[in-house]
Order: sequence, then C-alpha cells, then structure tokens
Amino acid sequence: MRVPRALASGDPVWVLSAGAYAASYTTQGFNGIRPLPQMCVPGPDPLRDERH
Repeated sequence: MRVPRALASGDPVWVLSAGAYAASYTTQGFNGIRPLPQMCVPGPDPLRDERH
C-alpha cells in the first residue's frame, strides 16, 4: 500500500477493509496502546436510491 510521503503521525487514514486484523483494532489497551478512534460514515440509503 502506497502512502503519501507527507503523511504524519496523527493524520487520519481511511481503512476500507482490515479482514482478520479488525478485531485487534478494538482491543482495549493491547500492549499498552490505546484503541484507535473510530468514525462511522453512513453509506447510501437503499430505500432512497432510485437505481433499485
């Protein structure tokens, strides 16, 4: 995965899919590391999507 050279600690990073690693992201205090902050971004509403 390529990332911009200007990426710095604390910059937001979008993770589309993490597979089996997703469970480790939610572990509280694993190896003394605080859990990552989370943000939910809603997808399109299928009831309002006129394509269906």
